[in-house]
Amino acid sequence: MMATDGITNPFPGLRSFESNESDRFFGRDLQIQDILSKLKDNRFISVLGTSGSGKSSLVKGGVLPRLSKGKEEDWSIRLMRPENQPLQNLARQLAQMGKLDVPDEDAEENIMALLMRSRMGLVQVVEEMKLGASDRVLMVVDQFEELFRYRKEERAQKSEDSLSAKFVNLLLEATGQRKVPIYVMLTMRSDFLSDCTDFHGLPEAINDGQYLIPRMTHTELRQVITGPMQQYGYPISNVLVNRLLYDLGSSMDQLPILQHALMRTWDYWRQYEANAEPMGILHYEAIGTMSQALSSHADEAFHELDEEHQRVCKRGFQALTQIGKEGRGIRRPTPLWQLCDIANAKPWEVVAVAEKFRMAGRAFMMPQTGAITQDTMLDISHESLMRVWQRLIDWVEEEYDHVEIYLQLTKAAQQYQENRAGLYRNPELEFALRWRRNQAATEAWGQRYHPGYLLAMEYLELSEREAQRGLQLQEKRRRQRLRLILSSAVLMCCALVVSLVLWLQASKNATEAAKAQQDAEDSQQEAVTALARIEEEKERALSATELAREAERRADSPRILAEQSAGEARLQRIRAIENQTVAEATKLQALALADTALQERNRAQDQQQRAEISERETNRLLTEAQIQVDINQADARATWAFSRVQDYPQQALDSALDAAEVFYQHQSLPLLQRNLLYQTLLIWWQRQHPRYRKSVLGYDVVEIQERANQLLITSANGVGLVRLSPCNADMGRYAPVQGVQGQVGGAHWVTSNQALVWTERGALYRVTPPAYGPLKAEPYPQPVAAPGS
Repeated sequence: MMATDGITNPFPGLRSFESNESDRFFGRDLQIQDILSKLKDNRFISVLGTSGSGKSSLVKGGVLPRLSKGKEEDWSIRLMRPENQPLQNLARQLAQMGKLDVPDEDAEENIMALLMRSRMGLVQVVEEMKLGASDRVLMVVDQFEELFRYRKEERAQKSEDSLSAKFVNLLLEATGQRKVPIYVMLTMRSDFLSDCTDFHGLPEAINDGQYLIPRMTHTELRQVITGPMQQYGYPISNVLVNRLLYDLGSSMDQLPILQHALMRTWDYWRQYEANAEPMGILHYEAIGTMSQALSSHADEAFHELDEEHQRVCKRGFQALTQIGKEGRGIRRPTPLWQLCDIANAKPWEVVAVAEKFRMAGRAFMMPQTGAITQDTMLDISHESLMRVWQRLIDWVEEEYDHVEIYLQLTKAAQQYQENRAGLYRNPELEFALRWRRNQAATEAWGQRYHPGYLLAMEYLELSEREAQRGLQLQEKRRRQRLRLILSSAVLMCCALVVSLVLWLQASKNATEAAKAQQDAEDSQQEAVTALARIEEEKERALSATELAREAERRADSPRILAEQSAGEARLQRIRAIENQTVAEATKLQALALADTALQERNRAQDQQQRAEISERETNRLLTEAQIQVDINQADARATWAFSRVQDYPQQALDSALDAAEVFYQHQSLPLLQRNLLYQTLLIWWQRQHPRYRKSVLGYDVVEIQERANQLLITSANGVGLVRLSPCNADMGRYAPVQGVQGQVGGAHWVTSNQALVWTERGALYRVTPPAYGPLKAEPYPQPVAAPGS
């Protein structure tokens, strides 16, 4: 068995094949021949295919080496990528040809000046090189789709001079003329074909010279696996070949994953059993097979870093990748100095991370070799890393969410500057502040997505200050409410004391009244007794008088009779006076006692009424205080729910429901509208997860605006309204707007009860929500340009 010491791994791994590796590039002979034949008839060739279909490897490892070996023409081949500076990279490649009559240190600057001067700049540069009759110049633009990302950044920065358009025009003019032999070959992902329409003339050129990479046959795929092994005399078992073909399946985007698995399997086989048996299925399964090998290998590099370098690694890979339109993963080459600014890291920290991921046997990061300087463009080796490495998938999705939050913030800041929107309030403010703390976004990070970073941060700080002022005011009001509650409690205590005193006084008065009544009854009884004694004395006097009268009658009957008559008359007068005196005394005494009893009874009734009034006032104050306590607690629950809905969603929603019931029960203004807090929190919850924004309304929510207790909701399917009025039977129910023709572009409140809706084509509609019935849009009477157009 052949020894493998000192032999390079025949499989490149995740990266593409290079021109000096054509001896190990197999399975593409027919496709190479097709492209060479097409190059004879067209000066502009576009090699198209899906991500992972092998476009770059086909051109660099197959087509270019065949051209270089040709005997009829002398090809000067320059290979470049657009990256972040397409014109500069083009000028650099032309300068490296070294055929201009200028010093090498000035060549790139002079070429750049010619390229910027006119659309024929590339032709003029090659003309000055004075090529021979058989000389041909081929400009190979690999990863051409990078130009579309660069074009998008130009638009975001509102650049007046489009360098991307100049670059395309230079290529088209150079291949459109026949005087100077200039050829252009580009590789591009087929899912970016629609982006070509941004450049005049580019779709036509691509259609004329298009080569769409066909699906590889079973035989060709077998050659891809066995060819490099046979080239160096390494044995491989048929069982492993068949297993690899089975795992590969019919998907053409798995070729880089296959190459990586072969590279890892070969390394394992070489390390442990190279001299014992052919490379087989046991070695393949030991590295995790195609399904796990790449992710495990990348995680292995990540776990070799300490905590701080892991942070730099995460921010670095997030900067080198991007999710484009329709969820497409895009590579984003970035110079070292810019990566440092984005990741807020030192150059040596970023370099240390890059070295871990580009070391021999890994090839996750480019460039594969050479020293890394401040201007070195760092890049991931292939988009398939974004599809397979689960950690990077999570990072990219997290970055996408951060970017959406940032873009929403910049939009709000711009609208605030134009007096079309207000400052952030909770829960948006709390969510944005949490994002700022967690993301720690630098200005370099923000500028790459939107130039309004400084304006957005200023807007957020202003919103935070205003919110703090509101909290201070709320705290002041809370203290006032607390003082009110304490005052109410003091008043209640005082009222209780007064009620107790009044009750005691009333009890005392009632006791005194009862005693006075008893005294009157006793006096009346004494008067009756006195009358009885007087009556008894009168009886005795009558008896004595009778005896005296009898004696006198016997002695002196005439005189006695006269005296007796006089005595009886005096007795009658005395009796009348006594009776009158006793009656008057009794009457006066009874009247005095009755008056005293009446006064005491009135006083007791008055004290009882005061006690009842005090008790009712005490109960009222207690009830109001309890209601205020309930409202304060509900307000606290609502505030907590708003602020913690991200951390504890279910608890927040439950707390919001409890608060809503209290607000609705007590009809407490201005908090009445919060009886729909539950529905509102659900909507915010959907907004806080932009990649999973399927709301309870059944639509993908794009934007929510609130005004006058109404939510204006822009979704992927149109525009609708949610009323938040508790008096409305449709409260919290989504009502779509009818009558808008075309795809909705956006919507915005213009008054407290009127909104504008515009389509992607600029048509404007006015929506005035009626009290009842469906929402209908009517065309806006004047042809005003749509906002943001």
